Amino acid sequence: MWQDSYECQGNETIIWDCATTPGNGHNCSGRSAVSVICSGQLRLTGGMDNCSGRVEVLRDETWGTVCDVFWDLKDASVVCNHLHCGPVLSAKAEAFFGEGNGSIWKDVTECRGNEMRLNECRISSWGDQPCTHKNDAGVICSADHWHLRLAAGEGRCDGRVEVYHSGVWGRVTDDLWDFKDADVVCRQLKCGSAVNAYNHGKYGIGKGPVIMSNVSCIGG
Repeated sequence: MWQDSYECQGNETIIWDCATTPGNGHNCSGRSAVSVICSGQLRLTGGMDNCSGRVEVLRDETWGTVCDVFWDLKDASVVCNHLHCGPVLSAKAEAFFGEGNGSIWKDVTECRGNEMRLNECRISSWGDQPCTHKNDAGVICSADHWHLRLAAGEGRCDGRVEVYHSGVWGRVTDDLWDFKDADVVCRQLKCGSAVNAYNHGKYGIGKGPVIMSNVSCIGG
């Protein structure tokens, strides 16, 4: 339990950039652990992989589908950028990937196409569209870029290194794996600097194919 008090201004990139006050006098326990839910989370469901499917957005702790009114390639392109799924191939409408459940976000999204996240796009109306789940928007991204994630850890920024390529998540072997390699992974995922580099014994062996081996980064 890290008991230091963080005093962030709100414009820092990572929490380690915030000022801290030693918390040695605090009486913290497991019940004092903090948590957070971020807005604007995005996922694709019902598709062939993580880079195709029905668009769903998390708002106020609720996942909802996106209305397809005025949904076009520019909007779909931003979804692909947001999910690091490469260039967009197609913008789908009329529940192409099946009808979702629950909430429907009926705002009209007007993206220019160069935004990196869907919540950076302009919203032209709020809840005025007569949408049902038959109007759920979808997207197909090319997924031809290499993607990276950390699996089996306690959060987004720790875990087993896995690479997505050619439609499948695979493993990185620990031959020559060192702190410089780990530091590059952390920077790519916008997780700050590496604290440690582990072999397969820390987070277990993944089930996918070996996609990379003998990685040797300069680390600069």
